[in-house]
Amino acid sequence: LNSSITQTQGVYATSEGKLAKTRGIFDAAFTQAPDGYCEICGRHAHIVRGDRTNFPLAGSGTEVNFHPSLMPGIDLCPECLAAVFFLPVAVLQAAGKPLALQARTQRGYDAWLHSTVDVFRDAAAKGLSKGPVKAREATLPNVIYAAAVRFVQSAAEEEVAKEQFTFFSFTNFGSGPEANIVVLPPGLLLYLRHVEKHTGEAHAPGGNLTVTASPVT
Repeated sequence: LNSSITQTQGVYATSEGKLAKTRGIFDAAFTQAPDGYCEICGRHAHIVRGDRTNFPLAGSGTEVNFHPSLMPGIDLCPECLAAVFFLPVAVLQAAGKPLALQARTQRGYDAWLHSTVDVFRDAAAKGLSKGPVKAREATLPNVIYAAAVRFVQSAAEEEVAKEQFTFFSFTNFGSGPEANIVVLPPGLLLYLRHVEKHTGEAHAPGGNLTVTASPVT
């Protein structure tokens, strides 16, 4: 809830006062919030006002021109607020850039989250990272390859046939913001599963995957 990964400022992660404030936000979200409609998912639920204290890329309540209709913030349901708050747990830093996954099935997401949470817990316990943690693999192709192999090793053939991985590698740092999209379709995942199952080469040391990224402009 209040690690240096979800709260990147060191004082925020260690101050008891700030920790109490963070807990208060979530306590209020589930017990004291008024009813309304979430501006992200559209659900009718208890509504929390999202601003720069709890939501990324949002303005403060005093910047009246930042939000639509001169509202002081964004109306969010507790589930969307919590999902965004813990987003760094589902993102890896690969080759210096955040890497996120869009999967077709819950089974695919579970395989990805199992690996990211494992790295996250290790880094958080040791205080080694602020923001998204670094992947264990050194290059973007190897991170994607390892994620695909972990999934096909644990999934049945019919599950692999339904899956497609879409990876987003992006940055807005400096003067050259960019985003790259890497798609692993079901056919490629099935082939990887076949190779892994029958030869074991998919997870052999030094195994690799050639990735061609599609730049987004």
